[in-house]
Amino acid sequence: MKPYLTVLIALLIYSAHIFASTEIKTDEVINGYTLPAEVARAAESLLLNQQHPSGNDIVIMKTIRLMGTRTPIHQHPSSGTTCVISGEMTLYLEDAPPQKAIAGTCYAMPADKKMAGVNSGTSDAVMLDIFFTPKGGELWTVVEPRHQNLQDQFVPPNR
Repeated sequence: MKPYLTVLIALLIYSAHIFASTEIKTDEVINGYTLPAEVARAAESLLLNQQHPSGNDIVIMKTIRLMGTRTPIHQHPSSGTTCVISGEMTLYLEDAPPQKAIAGTCYAMPADKKMAGVNSGTSDAVMLDIFFTPKGGELWTVVEPRHQNLQDQFVPPNR
């Protein structure tokens, strides 16, 4: 009977290890939603980086997010707006339900809230990201630990 007990204990330990390795990582979750899609860099181009008469910067970026990808979880120090030109995006925003945006619609990105944008459509998504920031201010801060390498994604020249 001892060999069966040894095998049973080994199976329990192995099962516990498998369960622990598939646990949801809380740094990849917003409001209890495990974020779909793979984190990937988007293609971007700067359309406008101009100083407003108030002294703040107006920054407009054209962003193309491939189908099946998402941003890392991030925050914006100043609020912004994303307008979907083609495709479909879903915004996962801290303290709010997921918000789907199709071509011709926009969503707000409030300051200091954790968020991620997911291409939830069946084609690449083309967007305009519009920011009004203090002069020379950062556009975003990546807070998802495994994706800090994408911090440089939304940085206009001369920053």
